[in-house]
Amino acid sequence: MRSSAGRLTSVAACVAAVFFVAAGPASAGPKDAREKDSGFTAVLLASEAGPDDAIAAEFAVGLNAALGAGAAGDPVVTLRREALPAAGKVAEAFAAWKKTPPAVVLVWAPDGRTRDVEDTADKLRVPTLFLSPEAIRTSADPKRTVLWAGGGAPGDEALQAMDFLLLPLGAHRPAILHDGSPRAADVAARCMRLHHVSQDPAAPATVTDAFDAAAATAITAGGADGIVYFGRAELAERVVASVGAAGLKVPILLGQGLANGAVPTFSSGKCPTGWALGAEWFEDYGQVAAADKAVIDAAAKAANGLVTAEVVRGYRTGRWTLEALRTAGSSDAAKVVAAFRGLERGEARKKRVFDDFGRAQLVRFGPWRSPAERDGPACRRVRPTLMPMQGIPQVGTFHPSKFEWHEGTLHVQCSFGEGAVRTIEKDLQALGLNTGGYESDLESRILDDLMGRFISRMNRLYLRNPDGTAIPGVSYKVSFVTTPPPKGAKGVKLKAFLAGDNPDTGGVASGVTATIFTTFIQRTIYLPQKLNPAIAATDRPYLSGTYRWGTSVAENLRCDSLRALVDGYSQGLSLTGAHEVGHLCGLGHDTESPRSLMNVVEAVGLDFDWAEWIPSNAKTLDTFLGRE
Repeated sequence: MRSSAGRLTSVAACVAAVFFVAAGPASAGPKDAREKDSGFTAVLLASEAGPDDAIAAEFAVGLNAALGAGAAGDPVVTLRREALPAAGKVAEAFAAWKKTPPAVVLVWAPDGRTRDVEDTADKLRVPTLFLSPEAIRTSADPKRTVLWAGGGAPGDEALQAMDFLLLPLGAHRPAILHDGSPRAADVAARCMRLHHVSQDPAAPATVTDAFDAAAATAITAGGADGIVYFGRAELAERVVASVGAAGLKVPILLGQGLANGAVPTFSSGKCPTGWALGAEWFEDYGQVAAADKAVIDAAAKAANGLVTAEVVRGYRTGRWTLEALRTAGSSDAAKVVAAFRGLERGEARKKRVFDDFGRAQLVRFGPWRSPAERDGPACRRVRPTLMPMQGIPQVGTFHPSKFEWHEGTLHVQCSFGEGAVRTIEKDLQALGLNTGGYESDLESRILDDLMGRFISRMNRLYLRNPDGTAIPGVSYKVSFVTTPPPKGAKGVKLKAFLAGDNPDTGGVASGVTATIFTTFIQRTIYLPQKLNPAIAATDRPYLSGTYRWGTSVAENLRCDSLRALVDGYSQGLSLTGAHEVGHLCGLGHDTESPRSLMNVVEAVGLDFDWAEWIPSNAKTLDTFLGRE
């Protein structure tokens, strides 16, 4: 199978925060051109007090902007805001809608409240879409009425946070803080596995209401050169305010869902060292389309506020809602859910918005900054020219030793081979990533990282977390490692062999071995992108994690070029590897979808993020591997 590097997506221009709740569309929109009898009601269910109220208000601005700007043929949708019921009272609230049920319920629930709301919505068959970060339960039931568009998964958030702490923030000994909620604690724990080899983070610590300037000072006195926080907004505010009160100069990074009015010290620009990662969807990552931006900006201006990631996510959700309800044509729950699940992204070879498990796909993390600079607003999206290339973690992040075999899974041993059959050093030298033995430690770092990235991407393609851990009910039972099978391991054992060349193809599968022709892939895809000049001792800071971002434009570009090439090469290897391992699991070639990993006609040049298993192939993998 022949495959290609992922697109090197640029970072978006900045946008900023809003605090507004509207009962109807933010702009009138062309409603006169729409059918008067096609009216629908959507309910935004969220707390009406405290930080969650501010976050929901920002979502409302984006939602209303989208719903009010529908084109001819779009239904008229009115957004109604209602208070999130207390625990145990959700069923009563849903029962109150019995006579006039909403077409869809949009939920912002604080961590810990997701379960009781989703259980009620599922039981009563109400189309419900969660916008908050705590994920719903995973289920392969295509008729399940509950969906999730809350942002990135814990593993992805941890990976991006630790990468961002290193570059551009330069933190090698970051303090990892969280609020004790299961979601935040999970992200914090994953940070301990998904970090650069030069980073030595302290064990995660739980923040309480007692956190103050003295506690913040104690963290830096203990050697921390940066702080990252995951969890609820109220404790995020306490952390950033305490860091400011202590006069600390260390960078502080907030996880997803916190660059908004719910953290007033950050959103008002009073956190001089403050940064945040905002979840964004593929359609808006890099730059919001001009037509959409005009609508969002107008809504924000009318609301007397700025534009945050939540406003943009609200707008995108509103667009999905309009499209789904137009397709459904009625408030029938089954039709509405089917329409949401059938939404496609034209720019991504029509990859669906929601995966088979009801989760919105293709999430990105964009950087936000607290203080205003020049003519820009406070709480702003950082300009792309000022940031490292996003979505491509630093060289050294994925070391092969991080991946372990999980009992009960298919064991796949991955290697570059030995002796005369080994070609990876020559392949890397052709790409300018090998010094011919003059800088052996740099070469070893790149080899380890390339293999680590290959395995991490294989994990993703087989629906596992990037660190190899399983997503319950989703992940295939397979482990990609570099070590031999342990004694007593039962069942079939496969090998993924990365070496060699072939005049016609990128890989073959035979017996128990999937061979990925590394020379074919570098020669046919990556050679034109080779590093020039080739890697040398002067590149050591980029590989060791000691480069200080912003030293110079030329060095920034060199740093990005190096890691983009290593990461791109790993994508080509993993797409081919997943295809060949698929053959060993019983899959044949197909032409059903241009996104299919087993399509060797239309899938040539397939972007890593678009790749997927079509239903017939997923059914075969379910039989051969099973799910965890």
